[in-house]
Amino acid sequence: MKSTAMLLGGAILALGLLVGCGSDDAEPHPATPSTAADAAWPEAVDLETATAGQSNPLSVVWIAVATLGDDDLDAELNPASAQLEAVGYDGSQWPLSCQYDAYEDLGVTDGPSTEFGVGVVFPTHDDAVAFDELWTDPMLGIVDGDVFCDLGG
Repeated sequence: MKSTAMLLGGAILALGLLVGCGSDDAEPHPATPSTAADAAWPEAVDLETATAGQSNPLSVVWIAVATLGDDDLDAELNPASAQLEAVGYDGSQWPLSCQYDAYEDLGVTDGPSTEFGVGVVFPTHDDAVAFDELWTDPMLGIVDGDVFCDLGG
């Protein structure tokens, strides 16, 4: 009886040690974007890769657009950048002329080189739609087409 109690006690002690060995300091696997619903958000194409023009056609979810000279670019675009960054996406501001189809699709009538926007680039239209379904802030629309320009980077 004494040996059974000692065996049971040893097993409980061993189990306690195993449970206590787990590290609470372990970093979670980084995911993009980093939100509570990581698995649900589609993966974006980074802007440098997208604007190189080697992966066309692509889909861009345009969140905001402002016209140089007419609008305060910071006031118009910075909130959209912050909203994207809050859910783990790149909130860079870039020329609308990098996706020329966006002019017509978004109803922008000013000439090239005067509009800048905040948009997220996705490899497929389905990814852009999946983003749209999760995005709760305003957006201008999804534009499918070629993306290419030199961002001077």
